[in-house]
Amino acid sequence: MSHAFLKIYNNKRNKNFFYKKQIIYIKNIIQLLIIICIMHNFWMEWNNFKKNKNISISHIIINGKKHYSNDEYIKKTISKILTTNNFFKLNLTIIKQHIKLIPWIQKIKIHKYWPNILKIYLTEYEPYAKWNENSFINKNGDIFILPKIYLEKTVNLTFFGPLNSQLKILTMYHTMQNELKKYNFFIYSIRMSRRESWQLILTNTIELKIGTKDIKKRLNRFIKIYPILKKKNKKHIKYIDLRYTNGVAVG
Repeated sequence: MSHAFLKIYNNKRNKNFFYKKQIIYIKNIIQLLIIICIMHNFWMEWNNFKKNKNISISHIIINGKKHYSNDEYIKKTISKILTTNNFFKLNLTIIKQHIKLIPWIQKIKIHKYWPNILKIYLTEYEPYAKWNENSFINKNGDIFILPKIYLEKTVNLTFFGPLNSQLKILTMYHTMQNELKKYNFFIYSIRMSRRESWQLILTNTIELKIGTKDIKKRLNRFIKIYPILKKKNKKHIKYIDLRYTNGVAVG
């Protein structure tokens, strides 16, 4: 009886050992197949890379708030760089420099994505006022140019002044406008001469000749005297000269 039991036990143990060996063998086969697949994929990718290592950028994506920029014009600006350089040799700094030559572009971000994509994100200058007829100025005092078609229809406010005077004019504009708007007067244009003499044209077309000193005092004089002048003058007032110690000249 015990001999028969021992025989059955040994048979079961042999079977279990055989199954375990089979499982280990199958696991090893699976692991080997996985390694072969990985190596095969790597080999395929490497061959693909060698075939395409000279590939050029063929897709350009341009994003950002574009009020004045034309995608085709930007692509044309950098086309020569793209056709003479492959994906790896393409210098993004040089592309930035070329796009920055467009005068209304303020900031540029560029990224390239394998195998042939170039993404460009643009930030344009936002015009705050015209500057000396042909240019524009933003709220930080940066001067830039826009396409000619936007000269007349972008902004009405105009600044006039000598070279490198834009920050002084911008500051004075805010000072004067903050005072005038309390009484519903708004500046259409502001001019500073080389002698730093100030002159305004308001949105009601009246010209104010303010001069070089006592700016706030003279503005307050205008604010007080204008209602009286308006009653006395039946004709439209063209200008008010505030450059006198007392009183004004009206034309």
